Amino acid sequence: RLMLAAEREPLGPALLTRAWTQLALLEARESHYAESLVAARHAEAVMTGVPHADRLRGDLENILGVRAYSMSDYATALEHFQKAYDLRLKTLGPDSPELSKVLNNLGATNDYLRTPEEGRPFLEKALALNERVLGPKHPQLAEPAFNLGRNLMLTGQFDRAEPLMRRALDLKIATYGKASVGVVNINRGLSVLHAFQDRPEAIAEMDRNVELARSLGKDGVSELQALLVDAGYVHHLGGDHAGAIALLRENLVSGQKPGKGAVRVARAKLFLANELAEQGQLAEAQAVLDEAVALLPLLASLPDNLLRKEYVQARVRIGLGSPPAPELEALRALLARLKPSRDPNLQHLAREVDAYLASSPGPLPQPRPAHPPHR
Repeated sequence: RLMLAAEREPLGPALLTRAWTQLALLEARESHYAESLVAARHAEAVMTGVPHADRLRGDLENILGVRAYSMSDYATALEHFQKAYDLRLKTLGPDSPELSKVLNNLGATNDYLRTPEEGRPFLEKALALNERVLGPKHPQLAEPAFNLGRNLMLTGQFDRAEPLMRRALDLKIATYGKASVGVVNINRGLSVLHAFQDRPEAIAEMDRNVELARSLGKDGVSELQALLVDAGYVHHLGGDHAGAIALLRENLVSGQKPGKGAVRVARAKLFLANELAEQGQLAEAQAVLDEAVALLPLLASLPDNLLRKEYVQARVRIGLGSPPAPELEALRALLARLKPSRDPNLQHLAREVDAYLASSPGPLPQPRPAHPPHR
Protein backbone atom coordinates (compact mmCIF):
# COMPACT_ATOMS: atom_id res chain seq x y z
CA ARG A 1 0.00 0.00 0.00
CA LEU A 2 2.87 2.36 0.75
CA MET A 3 4.35 1.71 -2.70
CA LEU A 4 1.04 2.52 -4.38
CA ALA A 5 0.72 5.66 -2.30
CA ALA A 6 4.22 6.70 -3.31
CA GLU A 7 3.18 6.60 -6.97
CA ARG A 8 0.39 9.12 -6.29
CA GLU A 9 2.17 11.32 -3.79
CA PRO A 10 5.93 11.03 -3.18
CA LEU A 11 6.86 9.76 0.26
CA GLY A 12 9.76 11.11 2.26
CA PRO A 13 12.94 9.06 1.76
CA ALA A 14 12.96 7.82 5.36
CA LEU A 15 9.42 6.41 5.14
CA LEU A 16 10.08 4.92 1.72
CA THR A 17 13.26 3.28 3.03
CA ARG A 18 11.28 1.69 5.84
CA ALA A 19 8.68 0.47 3.37
CA TRP A 20 11.28 -1.19 1.13
CA THR A 21 13.04 -2.65 4.19
CA GLN A 22 9.86 -4.23 5.53
CA LEU A 23 9.02 -5.56 2.09
CA ALA A 24 12.47 -7.20 1.99
CA LEU A 25 11.70 -8.90 5.30
CA LEU A 26 8.28 -10.14 4.22
CA GLU A 27 9.65 -11.51 0.94
CA ALA A 28 12.42 -13.36 2.83
CA ARG A 29 9.88 -14.90 5.22
CA GLU A 30 7.95 -16.19 2.21
CA SER A 31 11.19 -17.65 0.77
CA HIS A 32 11.10 -15.12 -2.10
CA TYR A 33 14.83 -14.52 -1.83
CA ALA A 34 15.45 -12.79 -5.16
CA GLU A 35 12.53 -10.42 -4.57
CA SER A 36 13.77 -9.78 -1.04
CA LEU A 37 17.18 -8.75 -2.35
CA VAL A 38 15.60 -6.42 -4.93
CA ALA A 39 13.60 -4.69 -2.19
CA ALA A 40 16.74 -4.38 -0.05
CA ARG A 41 18.62 -2.77 -2.93
CA HIS A 42 15.77 -0.27 -3.38
CA ALA A 43 16.00 0.55 0.32
CA GLU A 44 19.74 1.13 0.01
CA ALA A 45 19.23 3.41 -2.98
CA VAL A 46 16.55 5.52 -1.28
CA MET A 47 18.55 5.67 1.94
CA THR A 48 21.23 7.82 0.30
CA GLY A 49 18.81 10.74 0.57
CA VAL A 50 18.26 10.30 4.31
CA PRO A 51 20.49 12.28 6.67
CA HIS A 52 21.87 10.35 9.67
CA ALA A 53 20.62 7.06 8.22
CA ASP A 54 22.51 4.71 10.54
CA ARG A 55 19.30 3.63 12.32
CA LEU A 56 17.69 2.68 9.01
CA ARG A 57 20.89 1.02 7.84
CA GLY A 58 20.96 -1.06 11.02
CA ASP A 59 17.40 -2.25 10.37
CA LEU A 60 18.30 -3.18 6.80
CA GLU A 61 21.43 -5.08 7.86
CA ASN A 62 19.35 -7.09 10.32
CA ILE A 63 16.85 -7.99 7.60
CA LEU A 64 19.64 -8.97 5.21
CA GLY A 65 20.87 -11.21 8.01
CA VAL A 66 17.41 -12.75 8.37
CA ARG A 67 17.35 -13.35 4.60
CA ALA A 68 20.75 -15.10 4.65
CA TYR A 69 19.77 -17.11 7.75
CA SER A 70 16.56 -18.25 6.04
CA MET A 71 18.68 -19.43 3.10
CA SER A 72 20.93 -21.34 5.56
CA ASP A 73 23.86 -19.11 4.59
CA TYR A 74 24.88 -18.70 8.20
CA ALA A 75 28.32 -17.16 7.63
CA THR A 76 26.80 -14.32 5.60
CA ALA A 77 24.00 -13.94 8.15
CA LEU A 78 26.56 -13.53 10.91
CA GLU A 79 28.27 -10.69 9.02
CA HIS A 80 25.00 -8.81 8.54
CA PHE A 81 23.89 -9.32 12.15
CA GLN A 82 27.22 -8.02 13.44
CA LYS A 83 26.87 -4.87 11.32
CA ALA A 84 23.28 -4.46 12.54
CA TYR A 85 24.42 -4.81 16.15
CA ASP A 86 27.13 -2.17 15.75
CA LEU A 87 24.71 0.27 14.12
CA ARG A 88 21.92 -0.28 16.65
CA LEU A 89 24.30 0.06 19.56
CA LYS A 90 25.51 3.36 18.09
CA THR A 91 22.04 4.77 17.39
CA LEU A 92 19.84 3.23 20.12
CA GLY A 93 22.22 2.72 23.00
CA PRO A 94 22.89 -0.37 25.15
CA ASP A 95 19.40 -0.62 26.73
CA SER A 96 17.22 -0.93 23.64
CA PRO A 97 15.10 -4.08 23.22
CA GLU A 98 15.83 -3.73 19.50
CA LEU A 99 19.46 -4.41 20.35
CA SER A 100 18.48 -7.63 22.14
CA LYS A 101 16.83 -8.93 18.94
CA VAL A 102 20.11 -8.67 17.06
CA LEU A 103 22.01 -10.24 19.97
CA ASN A 104 19.54 -13.13 19.83
CA ASN A 105 20.12 -13.48 16.09
CA LEU A 106 23.90 -13.51 16.56
CA GLY A 107 23.66 -16.25 19.17
CA ALA A 108 21.25 -18.44 17.20
CA THR A 109 23.38 -18.14 14.04
CA ASN A 110 26.48 -19.31 15.90
CA ASP A 111 24.54 -22.37 17.01
CA TYR A 112 23.85 -23.29 13.40
CA LEU A 113 27.51 -22.77 12.58
CA ARG A 114 28.17 -25.26 15.42
CA THR A 115 30.11 -22.66 17.39
CA PRO A 116 27.79 -22.47 20.42
CA GLU A 117 30.46 -21.28 22.85
CA GLU A 118 30.97 -18.18 20.68
CA GLY A 119 27.23 -17.56 20.47
CA ARG A 120 26.40 -18.01 24.16
CA PRO A 121 27.52 -14.54 25.37
CA PHE A 122 25.19 -12.91 22.82
CA LEU A 123 22.22 -14.91 24.10
CA GLU A 124 23.05 -14.26 27.73
CA LYS A 125 23.27 -10.52 27.01
CA ALA A 126 19.97 -10.57 25.09
CA LEU A 127 18.13 -12.31 27.93
CA ALA A 128 19.64 -10.09 30.62
CA LEU A 129 18.86 -6.91 28.62
CA ASN A 130 15.22 -7.89 28.16
CA GLU A 131 14.82 -8.82 31.81
CA ARG A 132 16.30 -5.49 32.88
CA VAL A 133 14.34 -3.30 30.46
CA LEU A 134 11.08 -5.22 29.91
CA GLY A 135 10.67 -7.23 33.10
CA PRO A 136 10.88 -11.01 33.75
CA LYS A 137 7.48 -11.94 32.27
CA HIS A 138 7.56 -10.00 29.00
CA PRO A 139 6.89 -12.26 25.97
CA GLN A 140 10.02 -10.93 24.22
CA LEU A 141 12.09 -12.96 26.71
CA ALA A 142 10.89 -16.23 25.16
CA GLU A 143 13.20 -16.20 22.13
CA PRO A 144 16.52 -15.59 23.91
CA ALA A 145 15.51 -17.92 26.76
CA PHE A 146 14.76 -20.77 24.34
CA ASN A 147 17.82 -20.11 22.19
CA LEU A 148 20.07 -20.00 25.25
CA GLY A 149 18.59 -23.31 26.37
CA ARG A 150 19.19 -24.79 22.93
CA ASN A 151 22.74 -23.43 22.97
CA LEU A 152 23.44 -25.15 26.29
CA MET A 153 21.90 -28.36 24.96
CA LEU A 154 24.37 -28.35 22.05
CA THR A 155 27.24 -28.51 24.52
CA GLY A 156 25.65 -31.24 26.63
CA GLN A 157 24.56 -28.99 29.53
CA PHE A 158 21.11 -30.54 29.71
CA ASP A 159 20.33 -29.64 33.33
CA ARG A 160 20.85 -25.94 32.58
CA ALA A 161 19.09 -26.12 29.22
CA GLU A 162 15.71 -27.53 30.25
CA PRO A 163 14.65 -24.80 32.76
CA LEU A 164 15.34 -22.12 30.14
CA MET A 165 13.33 -23.96 27.49
CA ARG A 166 10.44 -24.44 29.92
CA ARG A 167 10.53 -20.75 30.85
CA ALA A 168 10.26 -19.90 27.15
CA LEU A 169 7.38 -22.38 26.79
CA ASP A 170 5.47 -20.80 29.68
CA LEU A 171 5.91 -17.33 28.17
CA LYS A 172 4.68 -18.51 24.75
CA ILE A 173 1.63 -20.26 26.24
CA ALA A 174 0.79 -17.20 28.35
CA THR A 175 0.94 -14.99 25.24
CA TYR A 176 -0.45 -17.17 22.43
CA GLY A 177 -2.07 -20.20 24.08
CA LYS A 178 -1.08 -23.85 23.79
CA ALA A 179 -2.04 -24.22 20.11
CA SER A 180 0.50 -21.96 18.44
CA VAL A 181 3.55 -22.24 16.18
CA GLY A 182 5.84 -20.91 18.92
CA VAL A 183 4.71 -23.63 21.32
CA VAL A 184 5.32 -26.30 18.66
CA ASN A 185 8.86 -25.02 18.11
CA ILE A 186 9.76 -25.05 21.81
CA ASN A 187 8.18 -28.47 22.37
CA ARG A 188 10.30 -29.74 19.49
CA GLY A 189 13.43 -28.54 21.28
CA LEU A 190 12.36 -30.17 24.53
CA SER A 191 11.69 -33.51 22.81
CA VAL A 192 15.12 -33.48 21.16
CA LEU A 193 16.68 -32.63 24.53
CA HIS A 194 14.93 -35.60 26.15
CA ALA A 195 16.01 -37.88 23.29
CA PHE A 196 19.63 -36.83 23.83
CA GLN A 197 19.17 -37.86 27.47
CA ASP A 198 17.78 -41.27 26.36
CA ARG A 199 14.52 -40.51 28.15
CA PRO A 200 11.78 -42.95 27.02
CA GLU A 201 9.07 -40.27 26.89
CA ALA A 202 10.82 -38.37 24.08
CA ILE A 203 9.11 -40.23 21.22
CA ALA A 204 5.60 -39.84 22.66
CA GLU A 205 6.24 -36.14 23.32
CA MET A 206 7.38 -35.60 19.76
CA ASP A 207 4.43 -37.51 18.32
CA ARG A 208 2.00 -35.31 20.30
CA ASN A 209 3.81 -32.27 19.00
CA VAL A 210 3.49 -33.47 15.40
CA GLU A 211 -0.27 -33.82 15.91
CA LEU A 212 -0.40 -30.31 17.38
CA ALA A 213 1.41 -28.92 14.32
CA ARG A 214 -1.02 -30.75 12.02
CA SER A 215 -3.96 -29.24 13.92
CA LEU A 216 -2.72 -25.72 13.13
CA GLY A 217 -3.55 -26.15 9.43
CA LYS A 218 -1.83 -23.78 7.02
CA ASP A 219 -0.40 -21.75 9.90
CA GLY A 220 1.68 -24.74 10.94
CA VAL A 221 2.80 -26.05 7.53
CA SER A 222 6.37 -24.75 7.63
CA GLU A 223 6.81 -25.75 11.26
CA LEU A 224 5.41 -29.23 10.53
CA GLN A 225 7.91 -29.73 7.71
CA ALA A 226 10.79 -28.86 10.04
CA LEU A 227 9.24 -30.93 12.82
CA LEU A 228 8.97 -34.10 10.74
CA VAL A 229 12.75 -34.22 10.23
CA ASP A 230 13.47 -33.80 13.93
CA ALA A 231 10.68 -36.25 14.77
CA GLY A 232 12.35 -38.81 12.52
CA TYR A 233 15.63 -38.12 14.32
CA VAL A 234 14.03 -38.58 17.76
CA HIS A 235 12.50 -41.90 16.65
CA HIS A 236 15.94 -42.89 15.34
CA LEU A 237 17.61 -42.06 18.67
CA GLY A 238 14.92 -44.07 20.42
CA GLY A 239 15.52 -47.10 18.20
CA ASP A 240 12.20 -46.90 16.31
CA HIS A 241 13.58 -47.11 12.78
CA ALA A 242 10.26 -47.95 11.10
CA GLY A 243 8.65 -44.91 12.72
CA ALA A 244 11.58 -42.73 11.66
CA ILE A 245 11.27 -43.89 8.05
CA ALA A 246 7.53 -43.07 7.96
CA LEU A 247 8.08 -39.54 9.31
CA LEU A 248 10.99 -38.81 6.97
CA ARG A 249 9.03 -40.04 3.95
CA GLU A 250 6.14 -37.79 4.97
CA ASN A 251 8.52 -34.83 5.04
CA LEU A 252 9.83 -35.60 1.56
CA VAL A 253 6.35 -35.61 0.00
CA SER A 254 5.11 -32.53 1.88
CA GLY A 255 6.44 -29.92 -0.58
CA GLN A 256 9.14 -27.52 0.55
CA LYS A 257 10.01 -23.92 -0.14
CA PRO A 258 13.58 -22.93 -1.09
CA GLY A 259 16.11 -21.99 1.55
CA LYS A 260 15.54 -23.81 4.83
CA GLY A 261 13.00 -26.05 3.10
CA ALA A 262 15.70 -27.29 0.72
CA VAL A 263 18.04 -27.93 3.66
CA ARG A 264 15.29 -29.94 5.36
CA VAL A 265 14.98 -32.08 2.22
CA ALA A 266 18.73 -32.72 2.24
CA ARG A 267 18.69 -33.67 5.94
CA ALA A 268 15.60 -35.85 5.50
CA LYS A 269 17.26 -37.76 2.64
CA LEU A 270 20.43 -38.26 4.67
CA PHE A 271 18.56 -39.53 7.73
CA LEU A 272 16.31 -41.71 5.55
CA ALA A 273 19.37 -43.34 3.97
CA ASN A 274 20.66 -43.99 7.49
CA GLU A 275 17.38 -45.62 8.54
CA LEU A 276 17.15 -47.74 5.40
CA ALA A 277 20.69 -48.98 6.01
CA GLU A 278 19.71 -49.87 9.59
CA GLN A 279 16.82 -51.93 8.17
CA GLY A 280 19.03 -53.67 5.61
CA GLN A 281 17.35 -51.98 2.63
CA LEU A 282 20.73 -51.22 1.11
CA ALA A 283 19.88 -50.65 -2.54
CA GLU A 284 17.29 -48.01 -1.68
CA ALA A 285 19.62 -46.59 0.97
CA GLN A 286 22.30 -46.09 -1.70
CA ALA A 287 19.84 -44.38 -4.07
CA VAL A 288 18.57 -42.01 -1.37
CA LEU A 289 22.13 -41.33 -0.18
CA ASP A 290 23.14 -40.40 -3.74
CA GLU A 291 20.29 -37.86 -3.77
CA ALA A 292 21.49 -36.46 -0.44
CA VAL A 293 25.10 -36.22 -1.65
CA ALA A 294 23.87 -34.25 -4.68
CA LEU A 295 22.60 -31.70 -2.14
CA LEU A 296 25.96 -31.62 -0.36
CA PRO A 297 26.33 -27.80 -0.41
CA LEU A 298 23.09 -27.59 1.60
CA LEU A 299 24.23 -30.23 4.07
CA ALA A 300 27.48 -28.31 4.55
CA SER A 301 25.56 -25.61 6.42
CA LEU A 302 25.37 -28.08 9.34
CA PRO A 303 28.77 -29.82 9.63
CA ASP A 304 27.49 -32.77 11.70
CA ASN A 305 25.47 -33.82 8.64
CA LEU A 306 28.67 -34.26 6.64
CA LEU A 307 30.07 -36.57 9.31
CA ARG A 308 26.88 -38.65 9.32
CA LYS A 309 27.14 -38.87 5.54
CA GLU A 310 30.60 -40.45 5.90
CA TYR A 311 29.19 -43.07 8.29
CA VAL A 312 26.17 -43.95 6.16
CA GLN A 313 28.25 -44.06 2.98
CA ALA A 314 30.78 -46.50 4.46
CA ARG A 315 28.06 -48.67 5.96
CA VAL A 316 26.12 -48.94 2.69
CA ARG A 317 29.26 -49.69 0.66
CA ILE A 318 30.26 -52.50 3.01
CA GLY A 319 26.76 -53.96 2.93
CA LEU A 320 26.71 -53.91 -0.86
CA GLY A 321 30.00 -55.79 -1.09
CA SER A 322 32.82 -53.26 -1.18
CA PRO A 323 36.08 -54.47 0.41
CA PRO A 324 35.44 -53.79 4.08
CA ALA A 325 38.97 -53.08 5.27
CA PRO A 326 39.36 -49.51 3.89
CA GLU A 327 35.80 -48.59 4.84
CA LEU A 328 36.27 -49.86 8.39
CA GLU A 329 39.52 -47.95 8.68
CA ALA A 330 37.71 -44.80 7.55
CA LEU A 331 35.05 -45.41 10.20
CA ARG A 332 37.70 -45.83 12.90
CA ALA A 333 39.20 -42.49 11.85
CA LEU A 334 35.71 -40.93 11.93
CA LEU A 335 35.15 -42.29 15.43
CA ALA A 336 38.41 -40.74 16.62
CA ARG A 337 37.19 -37.35 15.32
CA LEU A 338 33.78 -37.70 16.96
CA LYS A 339 34.71 -38.84 20.46
CA PRO A 340 36.14 -35.56 21.81
CA SER A 341 33.02 -33.58 20.86
CA ARG A 342 30.57 -32.32 23.49
CA ASP A 343 27.85 -31.88 20.83
CA PRO A 344 25.18 -34.51 21.64
CA ASN A 345 24.49 -34.96 17.90
CA LEU A 346 28.07 -36.09 17.43
CA GLN A 347 28.14 -38.08 20.67
CA HIS A 348 25.16 -40.14 19.49
CA LEU A 349 26.75 -40.58 16.07
CA ALA A 350 29.94 -41.78 17.79
CA ARG A 351 27.86 -44.38 19.66
CA GLU A 352 26.35 -45.59 16.38
CA VAL A 353 29.74 -45.85 14.68
CA ASP A 354 31.25 -47.61 17.71
CA ALA A 355 28.41 -50.14 17.84
CA TYR A 356 28.69 -50.79 14.11
CA LEU A 357 32.44 -51.35 14.31
CA ALA A 358 31.98 -53.69 17.27
CA SER A 359 29.64 -55.86 15.20
CA SER A 360 32.49 -56.70 12.74
CA PRO A 361 30.40 -56.05 9.63
CA GLY A 362 31.11 -57.43 6.21
CA PRO A 363 29.37 -57.66 2.84
CA LEU A 364 26.01 -59.36 2.57
CA PRO A 365 26.39 -63.16 2.18
CA GLN A 366 26.08 -64.27 -1.43
CA PRO A 367 23.68 -67.13 -2.24
CA ARG A 368 25.37 -70.50 -2.60
CA PRO A 369 25.05 -72.33 -5.91
CA ALA A 370 22.47 -75.11 -6.02
CA HIS A 371 25.18 -77.76 -6.69
CA PRO A 372 28.81 -77.71 -5.63
CA PRO A 373 31.20 -77.03 -8.53
CA HIS A 374 33.03 -80.01 -10.10
CA ARG A 375 36.60 -80.37 -9.05
